[in-house]
Amino acid sequence: YINQSPGCPGTAPIPGIDPSVPGCPGTAPIPGIGMAAKISFMPQDFEYFMISQVGIWVRDGRVLILEDAANPGKWILPGGRIDKQEDPEAAFARELKEEINLDSFRKIRLLDMQVFYTGNQTPYCAVAYLIESDQKEIELSGEHLQAKWVNEDELINYSFLWDCTERFLRKGFTQTIA
Repeated sequence: YINQSPGCPGTAPIPGIDPSVPGCPGTAPIPGIGMAAKISFMPQDFEYFMISQVGIWVRDGRVLILEDAANPGKWILPGGRIDKQEDPEAAFARELKEEINLDSFRKIRLLDMQVFYTGNQTPYCAVAYLIESDQKEIELSGEHLQAKWVNEDELINYSFLWDCTERFLRKGFTQTIA
């Protein structure tokens, strides 16, 4: 909608805006056109997603997976959610430190992402990064029952909590730096 207020030539009325108020209320200039316009916003009925970052750590032809203590028999990847107002890089480092005591790592590249709803309909955005580290030992938090380093052929033997996990892992194997 474009506002046709006095002093705003070449514009059209915007519903709900009083055109008698000087200064083209509720409008903004359109770059390159010189007209004033009010942007019509969609209803504020947007989905808010939890964002979870996970690390695909391939070492010696094997990738690290973790058995989830909250869902025994289900396997997940190291990482976790970004807390409110937390820097995403700091959140990723914090989660890897908390979950597997990883002190230092390098984020090689973004591998993949998936938007989905959990069983209780929580909207999620999972972001998977290929990482590497020279650290040899890990230490599990209480969130995990066990850790395993598995090769690509073994992935079919595991049930993953997220449907996208196996795809993430297979991409990690194909994009690992030799």
